[in-house]
Amino acid sequence: MHRREPANAGALFWMCALVFFLLSIPATTHAQQPFYTDDADVTDKKKLHFQLSNEYDILQRAAYPSLRQNTTVFELDYGLLNGVEIGVDGPLIAISNSRVTTPKTPFGLGDLDFHIKYNFLKEREGSRLPALSATFRLLSEWHPAEVSKQENKVEIERRDSFCREHDDW
Repeated sequence: MHRREPANAGALFWMCALVFFLLSIPATTHAQQPFYTDDADVTDKKKLHFQLSNEYDILQRAAYPSLRQNTTVFELDYGLLNGVEIGVDGPLIAISNSRVTTPKTPFGLGDLDFHIKYNFLKEREGSRLPALSATFRLLSEWHPAEVSKQENKVEIERRDSFCREHDDW
């Protein structure tokens, strides 16, 4: 017996080839930087850990006359005890403004964040339980431009967070 192909088999082949070709063309996409995440690990006892990150943003039109923002965040952690670290982090911020605004590029320190992190459950080989830690944060809000107008004050905000981590996830 002779097998018969459908009359439109050639058209179906070319349609599939066209779809495959169109899906394989690289496209430009725009996305937001991922949210800040942390892992369950802490700095070893009596050790320092320094971390530096930088983020450059083109601001939305609603932020006009501010056009761009460059934020460099430093973090310094110290292993206080086994499984406990203390740390401080804060941003250095530069904002590029439109020509119609003075100052053209304001630059300065942002709010400082002090934290204590405790790793109370470490991950073990062969275990299904993840590593777990808790962080207690104190965020200080100090605005040097407002110091001349008001008395020198520091506002404190508390944030607590929990973190879990497992190599298989």
